[in-house]
Amino acid sequence: MDKRRTIYKLWDLRACVFLSLINLLFGAFLLAALKAFPKLIFAKIEENLLKGIDINQNTTILKALVGDSAYLFHTTAMEAMILSLISLIAILFLIRLNGGIAIRKIVAWSITLGVSLVNFASVMIAFRFMTSASQNFALQTYGLVSIMGLILFLSGVSLLFFKSLKDLTQAHLIK
Repeated sequence: MDKRRTIYKLWDLRACVFLSLINLLFGAFLLAALKAFPKLIFAKIEENLLKGIDINQNTTILKALVGDSAYLFHTTAMEAMILSLISLIAILFLIRLNGGIAIRKIVAWSITLGVSLVNFASVMIAFRFMTSASQNFALQTYGLVSIMGLILFLSGVSLLFFKSLKDLTQAHLIK
């Protein structure tokens, strides 16, 4: 049984905590930029969409595409913040469990890298949609990265669940 202090266990996972904090700050800054400069961002999205689509289309389709693109950026920011908070909570929960550092690092890196891949894929899908105005084209190039990130994230969360279940049953059997 590992009798090290909590701060030393946290120090062993400092890179995962740092990467989760970077993902959280990215989501917060993206959401803050979307809320602080909406007209500037909508104008930039509209300009990029005009490069990627036929100009002869009517303005209602263009406004719908701008709204869809802004919605993709907004959901990307919210996803980044929520998944990063989940990974931080999972890491803090992970340091309180028993066992060696190897399984902690595997679970923490699995969760953190999964969140980073999902965030990267979401941002790239939003940018690709902004330039091409085709969600199928955007998903075609970065959909696999997003799926790989989700698989990593869910496998890390399930490993954490099974490790905590194992520790709880062992603690119950010892008493």
